[in-house]
Order: sequence, then structure tokens, then C-alpha cells
Amino acid sequence: MLIKNMRIIIPHAYNVKGGVERTTISLIKEFINLISQVILILPDRQIPYFKTMLPPSGKLIYETFSWPQKEQKYQRICFKVAKRILLEIKKIINSSLIKRAVHKIKKTESNLRLDHLCRKYKATHCLYMITGGQRAPKINIPLAVILYDLYWHYKPDRYPKDFRDARDNNLKEWLEKADVLFSISNFTRNNIIRIFPQYKDKIKTVSLAADPDNMGKEHSAMSLDLKEDVPVFYYPASLNAMHKNFYKLFSAAKKLAHKQLQFKIIITGRDTERLLSADKSKPRQDEQARIFYMENRKLLEEHIEVRGYCSREKVEELYKRCFCVVLPSKLESSSLLPLTEALARGILVISSDIEEIKEYIDLYKCSDRVKLFPVDEDDILANEMEDVLNYPPKRMSPDRISKIFSHWTWANVAKADLKYLQEIN
Repeated sequence: MLIKNMRIIIPHAYNVKGGVERTTISLIKEFINLISQVILILPDRQIPYFKTMLPPSGKLIYETFSWPQKEQKYQRICFKVAKRILLEIKKIINSSLIKRAVHKIKKTESNLRLDHLCRKYKATHCLYMITGGQRAPKINIPLAVILYDLYWHYKPDRYPKDFRDARDNNLKEWLEKADVLFSISNFTRNNIIRIFPQYKDKIKTVSLAADPDNMGKEHSAMSLDLKEDVPVFYYPASLNAMHKNFYKLFSAAKKLAHKQLQFKIIITGRDTERLLSADKSKPRQDEQARIFYMENRKLLEEHIEVRGYCSREKVEELYKRCFCVVLPSKLESSSLLPLTEALARGILVISSDIEEIKEYIDLYKCSDRVKLFPVDEDDILANEMEDVLNYPPKRMSPDRISKIFSHWTWANVAKADLKYLQEIN
């Protein structure tokens, strides 16, 4: 059913490869079927990429954060000149006052552009797909944002206090200014309410989804030169967070390697190639795992393969080839998508026993397809992986997949978001 006269503007300056990007693309695909118009604002360089990822539609309009030359009025030219002058002064004088002034000009200029586009397209709502440390805009239409997790609270000793305070202040700003905030799990919602209870009525849980009918059909398969006789465990992750628990996965792999078992663990995701690097100079989130791998390289190198960021075609091929998806993370957010994606392809999952994962297991009623192990118990993880090697799991039938996913798809996610947006007074 089309919601007439609803036009959502989506400023997306901070694109995160992986779960956030897939959430963004999946929701926009559904929105253009449900509302009058979607206006997607992107950095110039990102527009061609998103056009390859999204279907062509008269309802989907692409705009840029930059002002087209024909729209640059005197006021905006003044902002541009003032910013350049301050940046030149900043090179000479390292003043916090100048930094704040530059930041203020950038924010004001950004708000002007967003306000201009809202008026140009008569947007009725504004939705941010991620905060990413961005400031909440000052606009005259209902504002919404998707919240994934509070990763800086999970391991406070790993993050400097000024970083944690900045993230808390940024979240509070969004809680104050946004009309509704979509949490991807009750676990995340409850954590936010624990810190900022005064905003609990604004936060709505809308779980992520998967569409089994579409999975794997949008991209052609590509050969990854995998040996068919070597069982593959697949971990779709990224190195942009400290809770992915690569160290315990490597430790479990060492235990299996000592038993001379045949297996391979393939890891994909942004910056994950640094896990196996001998270079100590580049900052990384899981130095413990990198050091462990280097110390046990001779034993582990034939069993662990890290590919870094991969295209969706290659990810799809890994899903097709793997015996099992393994998710040892200590905290999940957008990485809940690998759980739903694996299940939508009928693949068995070995996952750490954490609240967010159990919440999604209950949602899809698939406890028999997810083997849970206590977080940080690498012995139990190794045992579960060995069990999979000894008794290769069958994939779920298409009928079973359709049954468990039919009640909650990306269409349902989009409809839930739109329902809450319509309810804003």
C-alpha cells in the first residue's frame, strides 16, 4: 500500500561498508515501493556506486552535499571564503577557538544545504541511517535515526575518556533532537535507556531482516578458487570494532590444527587484512589476535585466510561454499545481519551466547540452527567447530527457510519504520 505524500530525505555522508550499508540499501529498496519519494543525499564520489546498488526508480532522487554552482548564492560563497581563511589561519595558529569556528561554519553550511533540499523536494521526514559521530541537524521536519550499539561502553578501558564522553554527548544530542530513534534490538534499546532513561519513549525497536527469496540472486557467482575437499568456516566481520573476538577464534583454530584436522577459516570485512600483518605501525582494533597469529603463524597460516573487504559477489560465493558461519563476537550490532543472511541461505551458525543473538533466534524461531557457546570459551568453540567437521550439517530446505523468514522481511522493517514516522505529531 502506497503512503501518499510521504517524502523521506536521507542524508548519508557516512557510509559504512558491511551491515550499515546493506541496511541502508535494503530499506531504500522497500521505501521506494511504499512512499511517494526518497531523496538520497550522498558525497559526489558515492553517487555512481549507489546507483549500481539500487534499482532505477522515478521515486528515487540522488542529490549531493555540495552546492551546484548555479545554486551558490552570495551567502554560501561567503561561508566558503570564511572557511578557507580560517583553515589557512589554522595552519599557522593551532587554536581550539579556530577549530571550533571552522566546525561551526561547516555545520551551518551543511544545515543550509539540507534545509534547501528539504524545501526543494517538500520532504516530510528526514532519516539518518547511522549517527557515526555526526551532529544532529537543525531542520523543520520530523527527524529519525537508526541506532546500532553503544560499543564504547562495552570495553570502556579500551577507549579514552574524552572519546567516550564525546560519543555519549553525541548520542544525547540525537536523543534530544530526533523525534524517533530506531534501535535494531531490545538489547541496544535497554542499554541506551539505562544511560538516558528520560528518552525511553522516543526509542523504538525495529529488528533487522533478511529476504530469502532475494538472497544470492542479485549477483552472479564468482569463483574463489576454494578447495572443495577443505571444509570452510566463514566469518563476515570487520576490524572497526574491538569486540569481534578474533583472538578467541584464532585460539580455537590452533586447537583444531593441533589435532591435524582439515579446515579453513575465511574472514572478510573492512581492514581485516591487518589481522595477519607483520607491520606493527598501523593502528588496529585487535592487536592481541594479530600477535597471537604471528606467534603461531606456521601452524595457522594454512587454516586462516583473511580477504579484507569483498564485493557482494564474493561474499555470496563464500556463503555458498562454507560448511558453517561462525560468529564469535562479544557484542553484535549491524553484524546481526550475518546471522540472518546465513540462516536465509540455510547455513548452520556457531555463535557466541549473547543477548542480541538470542533475541534474533527467538524472532526467527531457529534455535536448532544456531549452536551457542559461552563468550571467550575457546575450548567450547573449538569443540563445536570439530563437531561440525565430524558431522557436516545439512542446509535447511527452501520451505523451512521461507517459513522462518516469511513473517519478518525488509518490507516489514520498512513498514514498521514508516508507521513510527507517521505517528510523529
